[in-house]
Amino acid sequence: MSNNADATPPPAAPAGTSRTFASSVSPAVAVYVQDKGQMVVSTAAQYRGRPYQYGAAGPNSFDCSGFTKFIYAKFGKSLPHSATSQAGYGSSVSRSSMKPGDLMLFGRPGSYYHAAIYAGGGNMWDAPTSGQTVGSHRIWSNDYTVRRLVS
Repeated sequence: MSNNADATPPPAAPAGTSRTFASSVSPAVAVYVQDKGQMVVSTAAQYRGRPYQYGAAGPNSFDCSGFTKFIYAKFGKSLPHSATSQAGYGSSVSRSSMKPGDLMLFGRPGSYYHAAIYAGGGNMWDAPTSGQTVGSHRIWSNDYTVRRLVS
């Protein structure tokens, strides 16, 4: 059996992952497991630059709720194609507890007008409006509700 007392410690886990050790893997070998919410954000990023088109639900173009519907479907979550209707899915999350991958709905209960995916750091992934493309954008309003669909 080797002595690992002088072994170099493994590097820190990359952002959006946690380090865990499998029982069948040497303690000197780190295994990184990506958080599901971060996986949602990474998937959303794959569609950067796709054009906004009202009523579109991908993969070549999207409107806001079509984008969230499309992305969450990749994680087994079936959502309707309407920001207001999407508010009935997942569980409610306070803003202080929101995490990357959470669904953001802008407006008021019963009348949401925009859907996005929280990316962390004051940013979100969305399909903003006509003439713009899917991308990471600053959260531009405090008038939103948060729902958690994946954890």
